[in-house]
Amino acid sequence: MADIKQGAAPAPAAAQAPARKRLPKKLVIMVAAALMLGVSAAGAFIYLKRTPASAADAAKTGGPRKLPNFVDLDQFTVNLAEKEQDRYMQIKFSLEIASQEAETTIKEMMPALRSEILLVLSARQATDLASRDGKQALAKDIVDAANRSLDHTAAEHSVTAVRITQLIIQ
Repeated sequence: MADIKQGAAPAPAAAQAPARKRLPKKLVIMVAAALMLGVSAAGAFIYLKRTPASAADAAKTGGPRKLPNFVDLDQFTVNLAEKEQDRYMQIKFSLEIASQEAETTIKEMMPALRSEILLVLSARQATDLASRDGKQALAKDIVDAANRSLDHTAAEHSVTAVRITQLIIQ
């Protein structure tokens, strides 16, 4: 009691408690950066190791794409359905087919297939084929005619597209 002076206030509690040490800013930044790097690496690992849910996902991820099958047809030369003058068209194209197995059936059915296609081609006029839309409509009609000739066969509806490789109209 001799040490305590009369009238002196006791020391505040904060001054008596030991001061809390603060971590250096550089250490906090390094720990945060390491944590972010670790989370990013884990996310990338999970993303790259996942398996595609379907074939469409596999195609999107850059997996090997199945190449289409083509059947080349001989050149067609037809008179166009013009009223004022005689005009003709020479066209060469390939049929894109769904499977390689359908190719044999298509070759066996070639006379019927060519007949259906000739009917479609000869019904056109030169003005119908002048634009891109006209050529695309012709290609669609050829697909329909080819599939019509393959009805009730093993290659039914196997023609998926027509790729025109040559077209001359005179």
